Amino acid sequence: MDVDYTPASAKTLLNPIRTVYLFYGADDVQKGAALDQLRDGLIDTAFADFDLEALDAESAGSDRILSAAGMAPFASTRRLVTVRGAEVYRRRDKQGEADRLALGISTLPELTCLVLIAGAGDGDESRAKTALTAKLDKAVREFGAMVQFKRLSADATIEWLRAKAKAAGKILTDDAADRLVQAGFGERRALENEIEKAICFVGDGERISLEAVEAVCSYDAVDVMFKLVDAVTQRNADRALFLLREILRYDNKPQSVAGRLLTLLGRQYRLLWQARELERLQ
Repeated sequence: MDVDYTPASAKTLLNPIRTVYLFYGADDVQKGAALDQLRDGLIDTAFADFDLEALDAESAGSDRILSAAGMAPFASTRRLVTVRGAEVYRRRDKQGEADRLALGISTLPELTCLVLIAGAGDGDESRAKTALTAKLDKAVREFGAMVQFKRLSADATIEWLRAKAKAAGKILTDDAADRLVQAGFGERRALENEIEKAICFVGDGERISLEAVEAVCSYDAVDVMFKLVDAVTQRNADRALFLLREILRYDNKPQSVAGRLLTLLGRQYRLLWQARELERLQ
């Protein structure tokens, strides 16, 4: 079975329950929402330690995954086993593991729910012939569901941003919404961070304006670095520290950030000194 995930089709995840699912596609945020829906519908929270298991495809072999999925639930409706990083099965060195997993899917008990989660790829996955491998895709289709999470359109993304703002008691203006979409490059994980920053920035204010978004959002790491340099030269310590934390999201190596920052600061202060000397000579 193949399904394109939308809020309207979300109920098909639980009606009926499939033995195995493959979540793939560009929208990781919706994958998280779908997984939450499965967990809430299947797992008794009091017994989550027994009936819910999370694995990683890079470190867990097919035998480990099938063994975990083959166990009976302790007290929940089903035993839920999630396997993140399933995109590794596309690699040649993982073909054997993928084939063994495909073969084992047919033997899974009815009280199991195995969810393979493939991260968003770099290309257009909607045109790819296979999501993972031909054998693994075929096994999932036969005994469960292939669920594709397509990237939201620009209009749908803006509506989602407005809903996030409304949930926080804010009104997102049209130009601010457009700027946020540019800042996130269409990636909803990045957009979540940007809208949260804008919400926090306006505080008790009701409107998230373009000016508020411009104050906290950035296009990329280079843009953040230049804003950081401006904040330092303007003696704005609070904003400089905020932007320093932001740049470390893009590059978590402090020595690398420090080298570029000191070089740009040196250049900026030389320019300021030259401008002051030219002003003095006039």
